[in-house]
Amino acid sequence: MSKNKKTTIEVQGIEIAVLSANEKDFICLTDIARSKNSGYPDAR
Repeated sequence: MSKNKKTTIEVQGIEIAVLSANEKDFICLTDIARSKNSGYPDAR
């Protein structure tokens, strides 16, 4: 069993969370959405 690891990367000046679990990486889509509209990341 592997341990989950949370890190961040910076892309075009935006901090994005990355979770590594079971040899797979997952990025936080909410962090990316916040870069477009910080008040309402779920808005289109």
